[in-house]
Amino acid sequence: MKKAGMSLTEYIVMLTATWPEVAKEANIFLLAIEQIHKRLYKINQETIEPFDMQLTDFEVLSLLRRQEPPHELTPTEINKMMFFSSGGTTKVLRRLQARKFIVLRKNHNDARSTIVRLTDKGQDIVIQAMERVLKKENQFVANLDDEEKKILERLLFKLLENNDR
Repeated sequence: MKKAGMSLTEYIVMLTATWPEVAKEANIFLLAIEQIHKRLYKINQETIEPFDMQLTDFEVLSLLRRQEPPHELTPTEINKMMFFSSGGTTKVLRRLQARKFIVLRKNHNDARSTIVRLTDKGQDIVIQAMERVLKKENQFVANLDDEEKKILERLLFKLLENNDR
């Protein structure tokens, strides 16, 4: 198990010493991807803390903002796009509704469902938060030049496409 505070390089050295047959077969870059994910999650959570939101709140607001105006989705569509359970989505929507970042209305096409709409207040807050998130993400990748970013992007998308089935 990776010890807290251990760098990826230290972890690989430890793995090589303690379990060489796994170290030999391991796709070390997958460990790096996992570490990047964990670090970005932490950075993004810290970045949106001043907005008194959880990362899931920000993600739902961002998802709504990416929709064509009037920035609406059903809770079921949010579940599918965010990989949330219906209970998880309900909790997030209640928090966002309490802060007037979203409104819920009846779906005129299906009386059994509701529509979630991003409010002006929700749009303002997600735009402000996104500006900060993008700034932090750009700092995170600042040591890569444009060509390196394009290569990395191409390779990561290739991995995703191969495993998107």
